[in-house]
Amino acid sequence: MSVPTTVLVLPSPAQGHVNPMMIFSQKLVEYGCNVIFVNTEFIHNKVVSSMGNQESGVTGGSPIKLVSMPDGLGPDADRNNFLEVSYSILKNMPAMVEKLIEDVRLKDGVTVSCVVADFFMAWGLETASKIGIKGVLFCPAPASLLALHCSIPRLIDDGIIDSNELALGLELTNRPFLWVVRQDSDCNNKVSLPNEFKGNQGKIVKWAPQQKVLSHPAIACFVSHCGWNSTIEGLSNGVPFLCWPYFSDQFLNKTYICNELKVGLGFDSNENGLISREEIKVKVDKLLSDENIRSKAQVLKEKLLKDIKVGGRSSENLNKFINWLKE
Repeated sequence: MSVPTTVLVLPSPAQGHVNPMMIFSQKLVEYGCNVIFVNTEFIHNKVVSSMGNQESGVTGGSPIKLVSMPDGLGPDADRNNFLEVSYSILKNMPAMVEKLIEDVRLKDGVTVSCVVADFFMAWGLETASKIGIKGVLFCPAPASLLALHCSIPRLIDDGIIDSNELALGLELTNRPFLWVVRQDSDCNNKVSLPNEFKGNQGKIVKWAPQQKVLSHPAIACFVSHCGWNSTIEGLSNGVPFLCWPYFSDQFLNKTYICNELKVGLGFDSNENGLISREEIKVKVDKLLSDENIRSKAQVLKEKLLKDIKVGGRSSENLNKFINWLKE
């Protein structure tokens, strides 16, 4: 009986990086690999908490083993400060990862064959090289640009998105809506809604399973900051976009969605640089009445699904990677 190939996965400590790495890990498992998924303790606790009743899927006898490590920061440190977190991780985690790989070999008889590191955890390749095993970089962003992850609450906090206008704009459409407002762990970015906002047509939640929501037939459009994960999930579910980019690759993705793929519309700012409630209503109405955009979104969905099926381009690329991994 052949011994399964074991891969150690190092995601960057941000949801927009952890999620695609977990999906990738699940694909590795489908191809017969075992995965050691290493998070910082702070992110690990969030992952386990969000899994709830699904926790058994990646613990116990699962091929995916969740492991946590301290990031080197104190309990009151600001984990939203990406540079501070990255510096502390670089200073503390390489030695711990090396020790983990050695410990699982000596104690469990498990040999790690490859380290798959997020681009922002590229030091993992140096660790792999030092030990004499394979190393791979994983980039959860479009190939044309690498990006950090930003959330809607941060945009509101920075004043880029006016939460009052967004709330009133959604209500002005007179259509059902689901608005996900994710809070930071310190709850300092709570959104205060205007008094005139009734909210009778929609629901505001702290978290939602985005992939499941987007796959629901009731979803007519996706108001998104156009991060790469959201872009891929929207496209693969055939949902047209209303694009509200803020940072880095999001602007490039918005251009790609609207101008190249033609499966979405962008918002236009007013003279104050803000997007008004009237603009939100106008673009929602325009998008939902554009049969051409909806049709193109469905055609693109079918192309993407074909790519990931057996024999598709994405499937074949993954096969090549797995074969190299097992050499």
